[in-house]
Amino acid sequence: MKFSSAIFTIVATFIASVSSHTSMSFPPTRGHPLNENAAIKDFGCIMAPLNGGSGCAPKKFPCGGYPQDKKIVTTFKAGEVFSVKFFNQNFPVLREEDKQKDQARHNGGLCEFSLSYDGGKTYTVIATYKKTCPDIFFDGWKVKIPENAPSCDSPGNCLFSWSWINAVGNREFYQNCADIKIEGNATEPLPIIDITRANLPPLFKKIVTPEGDDLNSGNAVGSGPRKEDVQANLALKIGNNNNDSSPNNDKSSQPPQNNDNKSPPPPQKNNDNKQPPQSDNENSNDNNNNQNIPCSENGSMVCGKEGVSAEFLTCDNGKLVSRSCPGILVCTQNGKSIFCGYPKRR
Repeated sequence: MKFSSAIFTIVATFIASVSSHTSMSFPPTRGHPLNENAAIKDFGCIMAPLNGGSGCAPKKFPCGGYPQDKKIVTTFKAGEVFSVKFFNQNFPVLREEDKQKDQARHNGGLCEFSLSYDGGKTYTVIATYKKTCPDIFFDGWKVKIPENAPSCDSPGNCLFSWSWINAVGNREFYQNCADIKIEGNATEPLPIIDITRANLPPLFKKIVTPEGDDLNSGNAVGSGPRKEDVQANLALKIGNNNNDSSPNNDKSSQPPQNNDNKSPPPPQKNNDNKQPPQSDNENSNDNNNNQNIPCSENGSMVCGKEGVSAEFLTCDNGKLVSRSCPGILVCTQNGKSIFCGYPKRR
């Protein structure tokens, strides 16, 4: 009863506060009133964008300028899969009859989940959700810690970051950070795959308007995590296949070798590896055509142009869906899956 009373007190304070956007509640977020280990608890503006607004002052990048937690209690193991959870103070209890109410999700947009080993100076994006994220009524926002993630037990430096660029409304940049520990066996650092830095002038001058949720154009419940995003995020391999993510790795710089024992990829269009690079318009047309190509093994993945482009295709409910490796990484075939690595040196 004491716990319930405390939660209702926090929620009541939230409701009386200024900003009513969405925030990340798991992993526990710096500055969040629901995080019992937060060094400070920002009832008024934890959910506001870093731009400020609606009575909230602009916040610092990274992580809104909130200090590290007093105690770090969240530990992830390399290869572990978990679900991120979101929270809005106007919905202390998620009820079916409330799904059409305003949760200030701005028609979703672009969510990126990333790791930082240096306190938010650099990032490695490990999961991306397009169009439909965030949404408090879904808990299937799955993220996988890379299997080749090295250990991190440096308070204040080991971070899990959620960054969001909203689809509808003012051009804004949101970020919450969680202090974490990572247990891994890799000795090489993960490659830097930067988050999308936009809509936060003068620091991030680039203006981005991502696509929004097809189900609705406002703030009510959306369509939830897209299957193709979940599958791609869980299958994504960061860096090289041998756990060495250094861009100077000799193996990554060599041309792909023929391997007669390699499992054949799922059915796809004619081999593009032998074709010259196409223009952006031609690639765009190819991506659209890929949506209609049938496939038989759900979850199988194949590179569009192995070792050349970032594009890869995922078999989703009998049809190939086009996806891309993050950042500057390119696709390399790995049996019936793929991994994203640095392009070979010219």
